[in-house]
Amino acid sequence: MTKLSFSKTDSDGVVSTGRLIIGDIVIETPAVFPAVRTTQAPNELELLINEKGKYMLEHVNGAVLRLYHVPTLIEPNTARLAAEERQRQGQKTIDGAPIPRSPYGTFYNDSLPICDPCLEYTKILNSEMDKRMARVEAVPVLHTYFAQFERNKNLLENPDDKAIRTLR
Repeated sequence: MTKLSFSKTDSDGVVSTGRLIIGDIVIETPAVFPAVRTTQAPNELELLINEKGKYMLEHVNGAVLRLYHVPTLIEPNTARLAAEERQRQGQKTIDGAPIPRSPYGTFYNDSLPICDPCLEYTKILNSEMDKRMARVEAVPVLHTYFAQFERNKNLLENPDDKAIRTLR
């Protein structure tokens, strides 16, 4: 189980700062988690990772991703990261230093990608999202939830006494 802890680091009257530790990731408040919305050019996650690698963005501690973008944004990078870590094991540069991580490897180890828990843009309101949600195989409980939601929605749209009693 991942260790989670929070400690207050400073207080100035009403305003306080703190340190949130989730596993090996340390998040200092105030923290910013930009929403990543596009997967095609420009890929906002890659842009964020590259900018975080170039500049000291100390308060940018992760990103918020839409749930159906996880298969296209995170999974391919994570597969490459696993291959990179296997390759890095025991290898060193010519001067004996460890091989540097890729920009995604650095982001993965220092930042926290968060899946957006709001589903207002998915199958519940927009049937165009069905095919996108079908790619999210890592969350099978959502498919069960959406199927039950559709059944309940159909019962409510066709109000007869039997349907209403079924929902109660």
